[in-house]
Amino acid sequence: GDVDVDVVIVGSGYTGLSCAIHLAREQGIRATVLEANRVAWGCSTRNGGQAQISSGRLKRSQWIERWGIDVARKMHREVAEGFELFRALIHSGEFDCEPQDGGHLYIAHRPRMMAGLEAESKLLNEAFGYRTRILSRDELHRDYLRDEEAAGAMHEPDGIGVHAGKLAFGYLDLARRLGATV
Repeated sequence: GDVDVDVVIVGSGYTGLSCAIHLAREQGIRATVLEANRVAWGCSTRNGGQAQISSGRLKRSQWIERWGIDVARKMHREVAEGFELFRALIHSGEFDCEPQDGGHLYIAHRPRMMAGLEAESKLLNEAFGYRTRILSRDELHRDYLRDEEAAGAMHEPDGIGVHAGKLAFGYLDLARRLGATV
């Protein structure tokens, strides 16, 4: 049937439900979220629960090649801001998705891949002020995992493991408590 609403959000995944939460908190809008399947039907409940500061498949060095350093820095700030918004929401205590902070690893499974990680880490540190660090094979084994094929890794400080289903349904419950209709 027909409904009269101020805002309609299509899709009840993480993005749609987060949008409903933030519209309610920041604008006082009680959004209506539409879903063709079940709530959080798609990848929001079918992923490994890994949240990190990323945006697509391109590395920051590739951003610079395509769009220049100024645009790349703005894009980096945008994804960092989005990650901080996410971090604040999951650590707010309004629901439990079992967050596990610890960063994110880019693992080199061949020694020849380490040079690329080292170059990207240097770029992230110098051009973006983003404090990554390179881990030797021994450091990786001692502090994180004993991957026998790993030659080393780059560690990014922003990375959180979550329970994907609890995150999706925590968002759903919070959106509804704030007045959204799903």
